[in-house]
Amino acid sequence: MLRLVLAVALIFLAQASAHAADRLFGIRPGMSGAEIVAALWGQCPDEWLGPPYVSCVKDRVVIGVSLTPKDRARWVSLRDPSTLPQRAYAEALAAELGFEGPPEACKENNTYPKYCWYGDDGTVLYAGEVYPDGIYFSALENTRIKVEDGDD
Repeated sequence: MLRLVLAVALIFLAQASAHAADRLFGIRPGMSGAEIVAALWGQCPDEWLGPPYVSCVKDRVVIGVSLTPKDRARWVSLRDPSTLPQRAYAEALAAELGFEGPPEACKENNTYPKYCWYGDDGTVLYAGEVYPDGIYFSALENTRIKVEDGDD
């Protein structure tokens, strides 16, 4: 019995520490508006919910979420200050969000260069677009959800 309790405690601690390192507070494509607000509750002093968008501002970090007409997140963006070089920043973020392997250089919607990872569920991580003043723009997008939910 003690082993079971310890095993459950270790699993809980591992999940909690993984979530604590997640600068998106666990927000991922496919979550509902209510799930997103619950994940942000207490994390963001400046939070705004106005369907079809949710935003969170904490210090200089900005998280934005676009919801489909069926109340599912299809786009999660992050504006994040960092002093890391572009590729190092992108790889660190990808690892934090559970993406593996080397990145591909890409341009989403023909914008500025960044690095991309592709998830098995149709989610793409666009990471490390350089903004002025040491800000990086990154986003998770799931076009499968966009199509399924009829979101133009």
